[in-house]
Amino acid sequence: VSRSSRLSRRDSWFLFLLVILLERLVNKVDWSEWWESLPDDKSEAFWFILENWWNAEGGPPFPYKGAKDEYGGLGYVHDVSFLEHRHLHRHNQLDLDIKKTCEGPPYGQGIEGSNGFLALNKIKINNNSPSTKNNITVLCIVYTHSNRHDVLQSILETWAVHCDGFMAASNTTDRILGAVNILHAGPESYGNMWQKVRSTWAYVYHHYLHRFQYFHIGGDNMFLMPQNLKLALLEANHSPNHPL
Repeated sequence: VSRSSRLSRRDSWFLFLLVILLERLVNKVDWSEWWESLPDDKSEAFWFILENWWNAEGGPPFPYKGAKDEYGGLGYVHDVSFLEHRHLHRHNQLDLDIKKTCEGPPYGQGIEGSNGFLALNKIKINNNSPSTKNNITVLCIVYTHSNRHDVLQSILETWAVHCDGFMAASNTTDRILGAVNILHAGPESYGNMWQKVRSTWAYVYHHYLHRFQYFHIGGDNMFLMPQNLKLALLEANHSPNHPL
């Protein structure tokens, strides 16, 4: 479809705001009172206006419908720093049968295999760089569903604790596991994952954009090393001629 045959995204937002302003004028709203009702951070005022307008009209369209809490209530905002308040049994490795993984000699005879053992030996975890403290902040996100919430517990006990914030986009909210029921268009299925990710990014943008420098998303079957990721990002920041 050509640009001339439909409104651009910028024109659509402009038209939307114009409709809001006309509605305010028609209803003769006290502008000073209305301005004072906006958030102190006026950069958030745009989203505040949209939320109130959409709620009055039956809610926003996808992918901006947000999330539901564990009771089905709309407007849930996840605390991405929830792991700071939890006492977890932390593992340096995945919780696998130690007799079957990386134990030896002979090495490479377990489920990792000889090639897997060689690959594991090449992984060096960065635990000493300042990037793991204050210089780089990363919000880690996984997409999952309620039938795999047991996997989330393993994620929380291994790599998630090294992120600066964590959330799991799911179809059921569980505050203990950091799972959030993200509303998205279409069914809850693998073939419709792009819609779930699309709504997740909109949710993250709305609530956490200014809290973190970087955002990482992936499935619940990945194993991430945030320490190494932060080091790579720190080095990229210091190498303007070699950006990521």
